[in-house]
Amino acid sequence: MSAVLNNEQVQNWINSLPLKVLESGYAQLGREWQRSGVCSPFSRIYYIHRGAGYARHGKEETFLRQGHMYLIPIGLHFDYGCEAGIDQLYFHVNITWPNGYDLFSRCCRVYELPIDPQEISRLVGLYSSENMGDALAMASCLYRDLVKFIAKANMEEKPAFAYSEMMQTLLPLIQRHLSAKLTIRQLANEMTYSLSTLTKRFRAEMEMPLGRYIDNMVFQKAQQLLLFTDLSVVQIAEQLQFCDQAYFSRYFKLHQHETPSQYRRRLKAAI
Repeated sequence: MSAVLNNEQVQNWINSLPLKVLESGYAQLGREWQRSGVCSPFSRIYYIHRGAGYARHGKEETFLRQGHMYLIPIGLHFDYGCEAGIDQLYFHVNITWPNGYDLFSRCCRVYELPIDPQEISRLVGLYSSENMGDALAMASCLYRDLVKFIAKANMEEKPAFAYSEMMQTLLPLIQRHLSAKLTIRQLANEMTYSLSTLTKRFRAEMEMPLGRYIDNMVFQKAQQLLLFTDLSVVQIAEQLQFCDQAYFSRYFKLHQHETPSQYRRRLKAAI
C-alpha cells in the first residue's frame, strides 16, 4: 500500500521566499575599509575568514571576528571598519515577500553566529569555483545560514500566502504600476472597490496606511535603481514618474537626508 504526503504549507513557504544575491565577493581589506552612516536596501552577510573589524550601530558595537558570520539587516544605519586588516566572504541579499518588504526589514541590530573556520575556507573554495554544482552548494549554504539567523532573530513573520485574496491581488498590482504618480483611487478603480473599502481593508491587514506603503515602495525602488543600475538621476526620476529631477532630489533627501547622487557615491563604495 503506497501513501503520498502533500504539505502545501511547506511548498508555499518555499515559493514565497526567493533569495536574490545582488552583490558578492571575497575581499582582502586593509585600514581603508572604513565607512560611516551606511544604510542599504539589502541585508549583508559577512563570513570573516581572517583578521578582525567592527560594525557599530548606535551605542552597540559588534566585533567582527575570525570564525564568525554576521547578518547586518536591510535598512540598519551603521558604521564599519578595521584597525589592521580583514578578509571576508560577503553577500548582499534580498529575500522579498510579495508585500514588497524584505524578510529582515523589521530587524534592528547586527546578528553574530559562530562558524567553523574550516567551513569558511570551504565556502571560499565554493565561491571561487566556476562549477555549477559548487554554485548550487554555495546557495544551499546561504539558505542554511539564513535559517540560523532567522532563529537567532526570533522572527515570526506572517507568511505571504496568509494574506487575503484582496491583498494577494493588490500587492502585485502596486508593484506593476509603482511610481510617484500612482494613486489610491487608481488602484480602487482597477480593483472595482470603493476608496473607503480598499483603504480600511489595507490598514486592517497590513497595519499601515496604503499611502505610506506606496511611498515606502517608491523610495525602496529609488534606492535600488541608484545602486544597481547605471541610470542617471534624471532617468531614474523619469522612470519613477517624478515631475522633474529637482522634485525627485527633494523627495529623496527628505527620506534619506542626502541627495540621490551623494547616496549613490557613498553606498557604491561600501562593501
